[in-house]
Amino acid sequence: MNKLEDVFKLSLLENFKIFSNGNKDDEFSVINLIVVDDEYLIRNSIKRVIFNQLKLIGKNVECKIIEACDGIECILALYVANTKNIRINGIISDETMTFISGSYCSKIIEHIVTDEKFAKVPMFISSALSNINNSSIYSSIVQKVYSKPLDKTSALDIFKQIGLI
Repeated sequence: MNKLEDVFKLSLLENFKIFSNGNKDDEFSVINLIVVDDEYLIRNSIKRVIFNQLKLIGKNVECKIIEACDGIECILALYVANTKNIRINGIISDETMTFISGSYCSKIIEHIVTDEKFAKVPMFISSALSNINNSSIYSSIVQKVYSKPLDKTSALDIFKQIGLI
């Protein structure tokens, strides 16, 4: 199998940023997440919460995070990962973005998964909107909707949902 960094270096996605918590232990497992938000500071905040919570729970895991700034980039990153047989363990996405919202992105991914083109991947929406209980946000891949900003309790819940803890 290819290394995640090599796949994105060799693809047309050289501008994608992949961050790792740096755990290089011999007996580690790897989780790959896509973090989608049109705000750079929010993406950084989510990465920080995820990495800090992994340290606190003491899991021996390397976490790699692919940043995407819109649903379009999310779908493209998921496509490239799938074509290279790299499993994406989860997507954490903003709801309101310029081109494709988080919920619309989930519906596109759901359609592709239904046609068996992508492996099913759990998606989590993070929204500052007051309509987080709106059923139109949910699809078969959206596991849960969280209020912004993503906090440590939400991160731990995401870890549970993806089977990490």
